[in-house]
Amino acid sequence: MMIALPFYMKWKYKSHYKKFIDENYSERFGLKCKLRFEENKIVEESKLGESKINYESLNEINEIQNYYFLKMLTAQSLIIPKK
Repeated sequence: MMIALPFYMKWKYKSHYKKFIDENYSERFGLKCKLRFEENKIVEESKLGESKINYESLNEINEIQNYYFLKMLTAQSLIIPKK
């Protein structure tokens, strides 16, 4: 029984967070938006509204083969395709 506990807990946490993300953030995945890079901020316009992101609030920028990830201090990320 004790051997199976770590596997069960891993499955339980993964299941819990997947359900949480599906319930609270599913409308944001795949959402198309327009980005404008202005002098001091990024302006994002989508069907959910308009967001202004100051460059100072960006925590890190990562690049992979097809995407850029702009990670903000709030732990949210903008995912920008290269093409």
